[in-house]
Amino acid sequence: MAARGTLRTRADDPCRDGRGGVGDISMSESVSVGQRPRTPPPDPARDGAVGPASREEPPAGRSEPAEGLWSGRFVGRARELATLEALLAVPRVGPTPLVVLHGEAGIGKSRTAAEFARRARGRGAQVLWGACDEGGLAPPYGPWREALGSHAERLPPDELCALLGADAAVLGELVPAVRRALPELPAAAALAPGEGRLRLYEAVVRLLNGLGGSTVLILDDLHWASAAALELFGYVARLATRPLIVVTYRGTQLDLDHPLTQRLAEANRQRPCEHLLLASMSREDAVALLDSAAGRTLEPELVDVVWGESGGNPFFLAELGRHLRDDGYVLGDSPGRWRLPETIRQAIGLRLAALSAQTRQVLGLAAVCTAGFGLAELGALTDLDEEALLEALDEGLAAELIRSVGGERYDFAH
Repeated sequence: MAARGTLRTRADDPCRDGRGGVGDISMSESVSVGQRPRTPPPDPARDGAVGPASREEPPAGRSEPAEGLWSGRFVGRARELATLEALLAVPRVGPTPLVVLHGEAGIGKSRTAAEFARRARGRGAQVLWGACDEGGLAPPYGPWREALGSHAERLPPDELCALLGADAAVLGELVPAVRRALPELPAAAALAPGEGRLRLYEAVVRLLNGLGGSTVLILDDLHWASAAALELFGYVARLATRPLIVVTYRGTQLDLDHPLTQRLAEANRQRPCEHLLLASMSREDAVALLDSAAGRTLEPELVDVVWGESGGNPFFLAELGRHLRDDGYVLGDSPGRWRLPETIRQAIGLRLAALSAQTRQVLGLAAVCTAGFGLAELGALTDLDEEALLEALDEGLAAELIRSVGGERYDFAH
């Protein structure tokens, strides 16, 4: 932090002259490849815990990603939403909390965060939303560009210039929406590597701390964040005191060597943290979700079948409900006669594609075991030795496709 003393703030109008730049993080450079975690399949949770809905691709420059991505009646998660709303409502001295929403794929993390965003806006709060995408090409600070950019687009140019102050040129390099709103903003002067990042991070913290009223910052699917985006998250989590920060990641727990693990541990030492693990839906909530998705009241016996087959996973429940609405189902047919909805087939296929060929083979053979399985059954079905089988089981557990049911017995998660 010795470089902090070399960074001077100019009182001149940033819309008239060039404040120092961001050096090595200029957005004019080529995009970087997003860092991939060890368990990379996409999270279908965006469609979970909701009735009839359609997922639409958000347009470029969307002003609020939490709006329009989901439709239909929200179901369940009363405890988690009550916790989030209480944290937003309580006046605080010192840093506002960091809330971590996490759980298995399809459990409804993004959907729950979106519902909280809707309620927070209804109470007059500003909501800044940024999402991370799986792998591929992405801007180094993708979720930050989105979150800060959507806010910049909502402000008239004079208000935006007053809000950013002397940091306008620096933030303009990170957020293209700033330069679109302030086209006469001069280019930021380059700085040495390291100093540029520090100046940018300080500018983001000043911006967040300067937002008036109640503010919520939501960073969705942070397990897919690039190294640069995670570094900025760590800095903001340590030093920004104003916004209530909500992040989501897929998994019941992160691997110790996952880059997000360290950032969350550091944040936990600097500000209050609340971890909300989303569990499977109760039968009561499943009934409401299925009835909404199917467009009719389902027979209790049919609900029991679907709830049991889905494992209480909102994504699977919603898709199976839509399947019942579109194709129907005769009570008394065995679940084995169902035609699995293509959306579920694709989601499962993407998760399986991330596994090694050996693990896919082992899990495929394990699927014939209707009462769980262990090393004895797998050993009888394959020619693999115990070490190879244990590696396959570890990989299946890490991907949350299988779960331990006690002792050395396992079963599929859904």
